[in-house]
Amino acid sequence: MGFCGLVKGDLGRFVYADLDFPRPSWLPIALWNRGFHLTFSIRLSRQVLRIPLLGKPMAKTINYAASLLSGCEISLYAKLGTCLYLPHAVGIVIGEGVTIGNNVTILQNVTLGRRHRNSGGGVNIQDGAFIGCGACILGDIQIGRNAVIGANAVVLNDVPEGARAVGVPARVL
Repeated sequence: MGFCGLVKGDLGRFVYADLDFPRPSWLPIALWNRGFHLTFSIRLSRQVLRIPLLGKPMAKTINYAASLLSGCEISLYAKLGTCLYLPHAVGIVIGEGVTIGNNVTILQNVTLGRRHRNSGGGVNIQDGAFIGCGACILGDIQIGRNAVIGANAVVLNDVPEGARAVGVPARVL
């Protein structure tokens, strides 16, 4: 999917979830929603990364500016699906080896990444997952379709499809 399709999908997800306006509209979201601004800057930096020679420094600059403005660190090399929803874009950290599917919701202060610097794979979050505020998902972990990760859970093992994981360390309910 191209840049415009990804941005349109993200914007549609924010409009669908917006409860502040009686008739959801894309304009207020595009102008004032920090979560959408963060997802847009991620998509833009990934698009700019493709430009030969100057792409990498320009993409890093865009990513750095987005990081400063939002307080979130999202790797240029994380794989992000369509319709990513970050309703409260504060304190989110998404590392390099992370793969995120479509229609995933990530709340504030979430950390997704490897346990060790030189470890192999990374977190793989499948379509429709919901990650509650303050959750940490660390290691080579698979989060199944439509799984729910509770607030402040520390997930160190795989979570099956449609399951709920809560606690420290997280256990599947």
